[in-house]
Amino acid sequence: MKINQKKIENKNIVCFEQERSEELRLKVMSFILFNLTKYKSILSLIFILLYFIVWFYIRRVIMALYVFFILIFFIYLFFLIKKLKSMDDIIDSKQNDLESNDFFYKFSILICAHNEESVIENTLKKIIELNGNFEIIIVDDRSEDKTGKIVDDFVLAYKKEFDSDKEIKVLHRTHDSKPGKSASLNDGIELCSGDYVVMLDADSYFIDRDALVKISNFINKFKPDAIQLRKVSSNPNYNLISYLSYLELCLDSFMQKSRNAFGGAVELRGSGMVISREVLKEVHGFDEESITDDLEMSSRLFFNRKKIVFLEEPFVYEQTVFDLLSWWTQRFRWLEGSLRRYIKYSALILRRAISNRCNNCLKEISFESTKSNLDFFLFFISEFLIPFFAILSMFEEIGLLIFGKGDILILLVIILSYPALLFPISMFFLKDYFNIGFMKRILLSLFFSLYMLTWMFIMFFVFKRVLFDNKPSTWVSPKRLGGV
Repeated sequence: MKINQKKIENKNIVCFEQERSEELRLKVMSFILFNLTKYKSILSLIFILLYFIVWFYIRRVIMALYVFFILIFFIYLFFLIKKLKSMDDIIDSKQNDLESNDFFYKFSILICAHNEESVIENTLKKIIELNGNFEIIIVDDRSEDKTGKIVDDFVLAYKKEFDSDKEIKVLHRTHDSKPGKSASLNDGIELCSGDYVVMLDADSYFIDRDALVKISNFINKFKPDAIQLRKVSSNPNYNLISYLSYLELCLDSFMQKSRNAFGGAVELRGSGMVISREVLKEVHGFDEESITDDLEMSSRLFFNRKKIVFLEEPFVYEQTVFDLLSWWTQRFRWLEGSLRRYIKYSALILRRAISNRCNNCLKEISFESTKSNLDFFLFFISEFLIPFFAILSMFEEIGLLIFGKGDILILLVIILSYPALLFPISMFFLKDYFNIGFMKRILLSLFFSLYMLTWMFIMFFVFKRVLFDNKPSTWVSPKRLGGV
């Protein structure tokens, strides 16, 4: 017995020393990367020039590596889809189990609204009809239109007409308050008293009146720290832009569902986030300097080993953008915010990529941790590293073609690699979410895959801003359709 006790003590000492060593290594990496980011413009320019020189001499080797990483990611995506298909029956049986559960948590529905007079009343009318134990917190974020008055009038009318135990709290942020959605969310969280905070945009709502009951049952059974609900467009057929944006939502939901089935790093997506209030306190709320509150929070929860899951039902309905300016601004902000969070957490990403210490101490969680680390790192490569090198390679190859020294085949491989990757994935998610014929699915998949090349075009301007301009973009509310 004493020998076993001594072994345990020695093991704990080893774990403690490993943790101290890991912490010191992280501090050193963070210090180096922080100092490097101060000179990122000069360093980026030097790196780009060096890459152009290297590409000129060994571009076929670099091209082979590029195709290799694309294939690795392609194989991983198909593994995720296969895993998802094998999980379908299990997921269905779990959903059936949930229906018989009657455990309820209290929810705080948090809605931040900045100049949302066209949609806020419609949202509140739908939210107030939900079943379950909840309160509503509305943050009027420095609105310059009638948003604040509409909210106040709605609350007054509701309290007069209904004798209800549902509490509605309203916070009017003044114009001297810190701008940004993250700051608004943090102010709203201070007013929340629920076990979980449900975050909705001003145009977002549930149609299923038992939505909170289902979420509560799910939480009671699986105990996640955070949930991302599937988002569905409330205006998919308004025009071509809104329809393509809706297809993007479907693709994202399909990928989130696949990553969830594997145990990967599921990410939050703004509206439809459900996060434990205790967890929000533990991570000190949202980063008020971030322009993508959801992605930054996803990374923070991931690196704090919090469990985020994707729940396909109930749906959260929201408007997809329908004008070109809102489409461009929204995607630019998404890509910029994603890139900035990767830079912010680069030291932690490197640490997770090269080591997974103390697995001897934490055998029960190490396998799940390894899966989520792998998933996060592969998506980091596909969303950041591969596009970066693809854009540089594409521009140099175009320059070489102009001077008669380029290779059109290499340029076509660079341009068409992502559509080639997306086409089979599109076939899968369209089959999953749309009841359309095979030929129509092929044509729509082809069109959608080519459309997604626009993200590469936007990515070029995002890289330019992030690498050579320290000032981030500002959050701009997209145009809304009233009564949708």
